[in-house]
Amino acid sequence: MTARNAVAVDVLEETASCDAPLGKQSACPTANSRTSGRGAAAADPYLQVNVGFLSKDARTGPLIHTINFVLTFLLLATGCVLAVLTTLQSAASYFRIPAAAGTSYYLAETRSAFSPPPVNPLPLLEKIKTGELETLNIPQTRQQPNLQNTLKKMLSTPAEEDPTRRTNPQEKPKNSSSSLSVRLHEDMKPRSFLYHNMEDDELLHKAASMQQLQDHISCNPALQQNSTVQKNSSRRLQAKIAFLFLTREALPLQALWELYFKGHEGMYSIYVHAHPNYSFPNVSSSSVFFGRNIPSKEVEWGGLSMLDAERRLLANALLDPNNERFVLLSESCIPISNFSWAYEYITKSQHSFVDCYDDVGRVGKGRYLRIQHPGRLEPEVSLNEWRKGSQWFEMSRELAMIVVSDTKYYPKFKDILCQHEPCFIDEHYLPSVLNILKPSKLANRTLTYFVFPKHGYAPHPIQWKPEMITQEWIQTLKGQNCTYNGHREYTNCHLFARKFSPETLEPLLKLAPNIYRIN
Repeated sequence: MTARNAVAVDVLEETASCDAPLGKQSACPTANSRTSGRGAAAADPYLQVNVGFLSKDARTGPLIHTINFVLTFLLLATGCVLAVLTTLQSAASYFRIPAAAGTSYYLAETRSAFSPPPVNPLPLLEKIKTGELETLNIPQTRQQPNLQNTLKKMLSTPAEEDPTRRTNPQEKPKNSSSSLSVRLHEDMKPRSFLYHNMEDDELLHKAASMQQLQDHISCNPALQQNSTVQKNSSRRLQAKIAFLFLTREALPLQALWELYFKGHEGMYSIYVHAHPNYSFPNVSSSSVFFGRNIPSKEVEWGGLSMLDAERRLLANALLDPNNERFVLLSESCIPISNFSWAYEYITKSQHSFVDCYDDVGRVGKGRYLRIQHPGRLEPEVSLNEWRKGSQWFEMSRELAMIVVSDTKYYPKFKDILCQHEPCFIDEHYLPSVLNILKPSKLANRTLTYFVFPKHGYAPHPIQWKPEMITQEWIQTLKGQNCTYNGHREYTNCHLFARKFSPETLEPLLKLAPNIYRIN
């Protein structure tokens, strides 16, 4: 360190420790006395200027300390205010929305400290029900980006007793034991109107209890005269077909299905079971598939998880009492007839279209004989009762209730047949169990056309390519020579077909006006 720097450091230290109040003489030695005896350094003009500056700063030190204190206080106060505002912005306020009978919907909305409070949906619902308000023109805000769609969804199902009309606010709603709490979270992408936090056992129980509740009401004249029950029953104007899409991820043929459903609102409902990590990024809010994904789990081909996914789809669809028929489809399925024809065909059928036949080959009864367990599935399912069939079913609400409420056959299949996977339970559980319990209700065929390669064994059907798509070829897929309501049917044995590759979308869209009779 040079002599000049050394002297400057000493003066800084001395001045910092010897600040005296204004108007009083300092007891510390002056800068000149401190530098005497140090040769040329004492006469250094640079040093003298700096010493004078430091002496002046020392006299104004208390004022600077005061200003620093005020600035520090303001910064801390600002930080506290920002922290409080951030906490308020992240806090959620919950308000109740009327929902389906036996169902309690809660919509979690975030209220910002810098924006107006969210719109209360209850008055809007009342105006729509009474006919005072025919259309919904609700501004889309950050707090309620999809309130309009939410209200429309609430109106599509019977509403439960309005809690705001109770004499005692603390009184619990009637039939609270059969109520279902469903939370709609903002973090769903897209936001799903079907989201809930129930595990499979609870979901299946809730679905089964819906039928028990309906049976209890139908057998109790006093309940039928109840105004709330009459109001809910009057809203069941038309039976709906529930379309259950079991997919891996995206729906590559979604545009074709959009045209198929167009103009038939209120006659169908859609449920999508995809991979739990898939968020449907390309589904717009105007799509019929928007918000129709159910809470799902990963599915393995040919495994127990495949049947679990089918039961999960059925259980979610059964929560809507207007769903009377249920169709299972995949992302590679297409409709091959117009919606009106399919609706009449399905709803007027006296049977459920569950594929069921006795296969004595190695992929039929051969699988039963290869079960490595004493007694195999007996006494619940014997070798003579073992059946095989395609998993792509159509069934009535009665059979769907049997499937979701089964506690006798499902554990046997799960614990014994599916000890080792793939166990192909999706090809044997429904045909075998329903053939045992309700054989007269089965049409023993499927409504979905597919074909396997003619030579050798192939685990998957043929996938159709774009060059094969013509209107004449589509007509041949409808099939012939089948039975419908006990009568021989020579046309329209199939309403759907698979497997179609994503590349077939363009030629299919060109044929859609003729196939589906739309403009």
